[in-house]
Amino acid sequence: MAGLVETIVRQVADNLVDNFLFRLMRDPYVENLWELVATTMKVTPLHLVETVLRAEKGKPLGRPFGSVYHFSPWQELMFNPVHLYRLPVREEKMVKTQVTIGPAAKKPLKLEIPLLITGMSYGGALSKKARIALAR
Repeated sequence: MAGLVETIVRQVADNLVDNFLFRLMRDPYVENLWELVATTMKVTPLHLVETVLRAEKGKPLGRPFGSVYHFSPWQELMFNPVHLYRLPVREEKMVKTQVTIGPAAKKPLKLEIPLLITGMSYGGALSKKARIALAR
């Protein structure tokens, strides 16, 4: 009796797999089930849900803590190969780093060193006093 059940199960499974593979190899790509596999490799559930949320609200998502991607600390270091090979300026020479952003504005932003503090969830994590202090 067990042998009969095993034979029936094998035949059913064999037919199902054969039919599935036949459809997979013969169906046009736009109707093919394998398109789902290719799509899930490109679009993660996170991207899918965020796309639906943006479509539903009709505006960008407010993400208080920046990107969801986590990079290795080594990926944050960026080098210009030219500067690693040959220094662009001699050490003895003074380099002016002052930058003016919006020189034609009523109050242009003048920076002695062109560094800005960013990625701190303005309005979410930082108080108004903290934002004003950082802006000074």
